[in-house]
Amino acid sequence: MKKIFVIILILGLLPKILLAGPREEAQLQLKLTKDYISDIKPVVSRINCRKALELLYSSENLLMLAYYRFTQGKYLEALNFAKEALTKAKLSFSISKIYIRARVNLIILGSIFERLKSLEIPEGLNRELLRRALGLYGDARGLFKEEKYLASLRKSTAALDIVKSVFRGGKEDPKILKSRLQNEFEVVRNLYRMSRNRLSPEKSAQVEALLKTVSNLEQEEKYRLALFVLERVKRILKESIKR
Repeated sequence: MKKIFVIILILGLLPKILLAGPREEAQLQLKLTKDYISDIKPVVSRINCRKALELLYSSENLLMLAYYRFTQGKYLEALNFAKEALTKAKLSFSISKIYIRARVNLIILGSIFERLKSLEIPEGLNRELLRRALGLYGDARGLFKEEKYLASLRKSTAALDIVKSVFRGGKEDPKILKSRLQNEFEVVRNLYRMSRNRLSPEKSAQVEALLKTVSNLEQEEKYRLALFVLERVKRILKESIKR
C-alpha cells in the first residue's frame, strides 16, 4: 500500500518536475530579452532608420506574446518567442550601428567634396584618386537611399580610404594643423553645448558620431581631414542656433 501511494505521489509530481526546467529557462530568457530591448531602445529610437525601428517593434510584440504564453503555462512556447524576440532586437541594433556609420561617412564625404568644389584643389593632391572617391561616394549615396546600408557603408568606407590617402600626402606642418584642430574642436564643442537643446535626436546623434570621428582622425594624425569634418559639424550647429 505504501509503495502504491509513493508511485501515485511521484506520478502526480512528475508534470511539475518536468515543467520546472522549461519554466526557469523561459523565465531567464524573458528577463534577458527584456533587458536587452530596454538597453537598445533609446539608441534605435533616436535614429530615423525604418528597418531598425520595424525590427525593434516586432521584437517588442514577440516579447509581449512570450509573456502571455508564460502566464498560460506554455513555457516552451514562451521560450521560443523570447528567443525570436532577442534575435530580432539584436538585428535591429546591428542595422542601427551600420546606419549611423554609413550616414556619418556620407556626411564627412559630402563636406569634403562640397569644400573642394568651392576651393581650388590644393597642389599635390591626386585629382584622379579624388574623382574615383567621388564616384564611390555617389554610389554610396544611391545605396543609402535604397536602404542598402551595409553596401553603402562599404562604398563610402572605400571612398574615405582613398580621400585619407590623398590628404596624407599634404605638405602643411603637422604641428600647426594639430594646433588648429584642437582650437577648432574647442569652438565646436562650445557651440554644441549652446545648441544641444535645439537639435533633433537624429541631428544630435549625428553630431556626437562626427565628433567621435574627429577624435579618431586626430589620433591617426589625419588633421586636415579632421578639420573638414569639424567644418561640417560647425555648419549643423550654426543652423540650429539660427532657428
